[in-house]
Amino acid sequence: MRSPSTLVLTAAVAASSFLLGSGGCESSSTTAAPDDPFEGLEFAPPPWQRTEERETCESYDGLRRPYFGEQHIHTSLSFDAYGRGTRGGPREAYDFAKGMEIGLPDENGGQTRTGSIDRPLDWLMVADHAEFFGELRECITDSSGAFDERICEASRDPFGNSRLLWGLAPADASTTPATIKRPDLCSLPGVDCDASVVSVWQETQAAAEEAYDRTATCSFTAFIGYEHTGDLAEPIVTDFPYTASVHRNLMFRNEVVPERPESAVDSAIADQAVTPPTGDPVDTIRGIDLQLWDYMEQECNDADDLCEVLAIPHNSNLSAGVLWVDPQTREEAERRRRNEPVVEIMQQKGASECRYDRLVARGFAPPTSFVPSNNKPNAPRTTVGRTFRSASISHETMFAMRSKMGWCSRRCWG
Repeated sequence: MRSPSTLVLTAAVAASSFLLGSGGCESSSTTAAPDDPFEGLEFAPPPWQRTEERETCESYDGLRRPYFGEQHIHTSLSFDAYGRGTRGGPREAYDFAKGMEIGLPDENGGQTRTGSIDRPLDWLMVADHAEFFGELRECITDSSGAFDERICEASRDPFGNSRLLWGLAPADASTTPATIKRPDLCSLPGVDCDASVVSVWQETQAAAEEAYDRTATCSFTAFIGYEHTGDLAEPIVTDFPYTASVHRNLMFRNEVVPERPESAVDSAIADQAVTPPTGDPVDTIRGIDLQLWDYMEQECNDADDLCEVLAIPHNSNLSAGVLWVDPQTREEAERRRRNEPVVEIMQQKGASECRYDRLVARGFAPPTSFVPSNNKPNAPRTTVGRTFRSASISHETMFAMRSKMGWCSRRCWG
């Protein structure tokens, strides 16, 4: 079985994410670059193989070098961002990452503001929510049979509270226990949600390819990816005031990707087809996790092509203890290790950095903190750090890759 190599979590920073990689590209051995304090030293050949066509980078470093970027950013392709007035798509996101000025919504939902960053990033992955890819596209297409639906009208109105409507759309309360279904608008005449999902996914891929510098300059790297977003409203932890956020970003190694992304709605429906719902939210989350791993392995990592993918769980401060449910078998634990070798530390909604032992439900946090993290399900409510930081367009995350991570070929890291 092919699987992504190990990634190592390091300390969080309040700016952008960064990757650490070793240079050298495809040579059997590498020598330090001129004017380097390690000039004359030779380094071991890189432990990875290139899986795509691109020129060898002109500049590289035999030692690790940090590259700053972002793996958690939403655009107008996401139902929540669009509903809040965002109209810039993946191409605008890549322009922003490169230091260009882009349009931003104002307090009235108009596109009158602009913004830019003064220090361009080295790499970026747009991670739009796969949930409702097709449905949102139908909602904003005036020739679609869904255009006049209430949820679609709310989505086009920055003050329409569409996020709540989208959250309720997949729930089928007619069954006991409740189950998940595709939103009703997908069954309307003239509406083809499946075709729209593929169209949006292709747009995501095309934008990444346009932004990716495959020349020897190696000025910018664009990764293809998306977010797999699962939320539970059940009271998993006593008095927990939010839904349980069980979100992951999927990052693909190269341009070889499945025909369509699998959303959390897709995973839940697939799980219901093989395992009757029990009504236990932990069982629901475990089933969704297993289905996502099936997708990652069958459609990518174990497929007879060059596709490779890993999942990056979001920071766990609003997960109510179910972002990583306790494994029932050794195989389940090993699958999680293979498919989810790294985790996000920080984003807009807070951070996972806190001294907290979920097994004894005790820890330390500032007096103002109140949100349960990935503590044990049904444990008493506890105080866990919740750190808010300002961010204009991107979440704040950080992770680092080992020199043996196997993905150096994406940029040769040099």
